[in-house]
Amino acid sequence: MLEKLLGIKGAGAVSETALLAADLEQNGPRQHYMRATMEQDAQGVRRVRPVPSQDSSLLSPLSQADCLIVRAPGAPAAGVGDKVTIVPLEY
Repeated sequence: MLEKLLGIKGAGAVSETALLAADLEQNGPRQHYMRATMEQDAQGVRRVRPVPSQDSSLLSPLSQADCLIVRAPGAPAAGVGDKVTIVPLEY
């Protein structure tokens, strides 16, 4: 939003994909951005794991995260190895 307000063209979050390293439950009725950590294995495959607490009032999970897992409204449960959309967080 800040980049857009500053008139920076082409600004916005870049979404990518990664594989889940932990199971996720079915999502509720709203889009959810889950704080997560990303790791890359020896073959270069990126895997993401949600941080333990997703409570929106807590800042510590956000400080631990280096990406967000994007969950669409009503998304079904997802398992280890499933491909998910992520937004990398660059600090």
